[in-house]
Amino acid sequence: MQFGSKIKRNIITNGILGLVPDALIAVVAAFATDSGILGFFAVLIGLQILYLLIWAKNAIWGWLLFWARGRKQLVAHLLDFMRANRFPEPEEYQDDVQDYLGKTISDEQQPVDVRLKAAAEVGSLNALRLTGQGSQFLKTNLAYEDAIQRYKRDFHRRTGDERMRDERVGTENKQEDDQAAEMANWVKAKCETRG
Repeated sequence: MQFGSKIKRNIITNGILGLVPDALIAVVAAFATDSGILGFFAVLIGLQILYLLIWAKNAIWGWLLFWARGRKQLVAHLLDFMRANRFPEPEEYQDDVQDYLGKTISDEQQPVDVRLKAAAEVGSLNALRLTGQGSQFLKTNLAYEDAIQRYKRDFHRRTGDERMRDERVGTENKQEDDQAAEMANWVKAKCETRG
């Protein structure tokens, strides 16, 4: 359970604690230059501007690398992951990545290991979002959307033999699925209560 007031207090507390080292640097700089309170605030504000510029440089460079090369690599990795784990065919329309993974988790016709891996992916995406890594969360979502679209197209290119093999493997794993169904339902319940 989360309280909005507690989250706000944590943000304020962390912000104040984050200023302590900068304030100490500003005190030392003001004392060393004998510039008093004006020097203190000049150094303190200067440090914040410097941090902002470094953050902007890193963010811009990270996005440029993502668009130049990282997106293709991440899409290829996610596509290989979905193929290797035999994720279900995506529907023609999906709200978002969470929707596709959520439907995979809820689909009791899917093998339990696939449902558990989908739940782990949802957990990974939520961890990125909840830990404040919004940029990485957005990059991962963009790559996942591309990977799911390509995976959908791949489904129509597969031969009948491959589909029959997938169905046969699915029925052979039925006993394992029954044993692990209780675990999948537990994960599903945890995802729903945290969602």
